[in-house]
Amino acid sequence: MKNCTSTALILLSLFFGFFLVILNPSLSLAASDSTAEDLYVKGGKTIQAGTGLLASPLLIKKERRHLDYSMTYLRGGYFLNDPSEKKFLPRGNLEGIVQVAGSNVTEGFGDYMVELAFLLRYNVVYPDWRIVPYFQFGAGIVYNDLYKDRTQDLIGQSIEFSPQLSLGFRFLLGRGWSLDLEGMYHHVSNAGLDDRNVGVNAFGGSIAATYFFGSSK
Repeated sequence: MKNCTSTALILLSLFFGFFLVILNPSLSLAASDSTAEDLYVKGGKTIQAGTGLLASPLLIKKERRHLDYSMTYLRGGYFLNDPSEKKFLPRGNLEGIVQVAGSNVTEGFGDYMVELAFLLRYNVVYPDWRIVPYFQFGAGIVYNDLYKDRTQDLIGQSIEFSPQLSLGFRFLLGRGWSLDLEGMYHHVSNAGLDDRNVGVNAFGGSIAATYFFGSSK
């Protein structure tokens, strides 16, 4: 479906456009009732809910079956440490995340995927920024019905694995809330446990909201 791919491209374009706003020094939380330094503290917790679109393959379609799907996810996060200066990274902290996601196929084969994943996120935290960039990686286990279609060789069994990588940012709206945009790479395969294991390499974007709770300054 061309509309799915186009929407995913638009989401990614918005993500990179908004990411440039980080360079604007006028972005400050001085007028807000909280700061990034208040929210991103050791022991703090987050609930993030979002939805987005992914396409596989995004541009090059040779020798690989096309698959587009929408993903809706719920993530629970826990800040593992206070923000601090790093030797090879910008100032920030680590966040451990558990993700539950459901995906509906919009073009391709099969109908659904259900995922449980564990992610590690690095948040770039500076006290006077309203925007908090982050990057994350992790992997999960996917239950699906895509494998039932014997005309394809991407997915070979009901249980697959899902290494993934994301780059995004949170825009802090006020005390305890943020609006989030994220670009994602999402891979699904079975590590050679079945003869059908070409795998899915999907790219896309999502929009989400986060609520902060637990420890705070």
